Amino acid sequence: MELIEILVPKRIDFTRTPIDSETPTEPEPQQRPRAASAAAADLAAAMMGPPKPKLVPIYGSVATPDIADSIKALLAENDEAARVVLTDEDIKFVGPRGVDAIRVKHLGEYEVEIQVRGAPQPVRREVRVVAPAPAVI
Repeated sequence: MELIEILVPKRIDFTRTPIDSETPTEPEPQQRPRAASAAAADLAAAMMGPPKPKLVPIYGSVATPDIADSIKALLAENDEAARVVLTDEDIKFVGPRGVDAIRVKHLGEYEVEIQVRGAPQPVRREVRVVAPAPAVI
């Protein structure tokens, strides 16, 4: 387990293409004088907290086999670490955003636990799913 802690970075990035939402944009409504009740509604909305971030869906997913393959490639660069047996069953998504324990289907940052057989405790790492950088022409 020490080899995984040493050789696997704290964050593992995956690039996935987001699904374009082809919703037409609505024009901004014009500002007009507001009544006191509208100001009270704004105050109540502000007390509710910030809006939840929009989840951006991706084509495909990032699943535990993808993460296992990425970690195995990192471990293969070290002779001793290459002998570590790691399967996709040793990895699971944790936390509130990782609803599905084996895959994610949105852009964002997620936490995974890597529990190798025989190790006393799991190692946690961050998995970041990002959109590809725009092509420069």
